[in-house]
Amino acid sequence: MFISNGHNETNYSYSNRHIWEDYDQIIEFLLKSITFTKKMTLLTYLVIFSTISFLFFGVSCFFTEHMRNEFIRYGLGKQLYLVGSLQIAGALGLGLGYKFFPLLAVFSAIGLSVLMLLGFGVRLKIRDSFIQSSPSIIYAVVNTYISISLYYSM
Repeated sequence: MFISNGHNETNYSYSNRHIWEDYDQIIEFLLKSITFTKKMTLLTYLVIFSTISFLFFGVSCFFTEHMRNEFIRYGLGKQLYLVGSLQIAGALGLGLGYKFFPLLAVFSAIGLSVLMLLGFGVRLKIRDSFIQSSPSIIYAVVNTYISISLYYSM
């Protein structure tokens, strides 16, 4: 689903504002459901950070021109919606799994780690600098830590 601004800028702005309001409500729900039932540990903070980040990146794949241009630069223009969907699914699985079903959170964190390792490889392949590539490897390490920590705490 992509909202094109076409010739009517007002509708486009309204639609984006509406989407981000819904996004804010999802984030608020996830934060409340995680923070009120779990002790706030490093693991909890990392789960919240990763969940919010990947929800943001996943939604951005569907609605921002910047993400579209980046994926074209990567040579992955046709995979934009697939990657966005995987990011959203991983984020929801991680956040909700952390609260309700830890095994789902483990597999979601593993999936996000693999996704970020592949993203790091793509960045290196197109000769981005290490600094430009570093967010993907940092997210891969964070989600690997999350998956290992959750696995051993089950």
